[in-house]
Amino acid sequence: SNAWDHVADESRAVRDGVGLTETTGFAKFLFTGFGARTFLDGLVANRVPAVGRVALAPLLGPHGKLAGDLTVAALPATPADAADGATERFMVFGTGAAERYYERWFDAHLPGDGSVRYTTLGPNLCGLSIAGPSARDLLADVTTADVSGTAFRLFDIRRLHIEDVPVLCGRLTFTGDLGYEFWVGPASQPRLYDILTRAGER
Repeated sequence: SNAWDHVADESRAVRDGVGLTETTGFAKFLFTGFGARTFLDGLVANRVPAVGRVALAPLLGPHGKLAGDLTVAALPATPADAADGATERFMVFGTGAAERYYERWFDAHLPGDGSVRYTTLGPNLCGLSIAGPSARDLLADVTTADVSGTAFRLFDIRRLHIEDVPVLCGRLTFTGDLGYEFWVGPASQPRLYDILTRAGER
């Protein structure tokens, strides 16, 4: 295949240095409402994490079999959420091709009292991910936040700035290597890409 050398170069970069992947194609949902934690806790097999943390959370079908591979992140509530009685909000990520399946599953199980709402974020939230043994060095080069291993642990998630770009950053990767996921609005993704690729070339 004429793609062999390119794929090999990318694989070596992640194994030995740092590589960049776009993650916009993931399914992405925002859950709000004072009943959101209880709802999600009854929907997935793992425990819903504490605020500022991420958890891998398999979605189980009615017979106990795997129905979806989800990741749940707990974030502080916004003032609007708090006014509605909520103390936190949740980002749920999954396989992009299964987005409509997830929606049908959520819709079939949502309580009818309005205590839980969700929004499908789709292309309104874009993502980039860096992974590899040099990922932390790259991130430290473009942010003033403390991203040391003790200050930013595996499965932590927080808001920080990549130079002048505000991002939601989680310390996890699809590859399983040391790395970080960055989530931004569509208008900010090109700038974020330029910052990361320039830093990666240094």
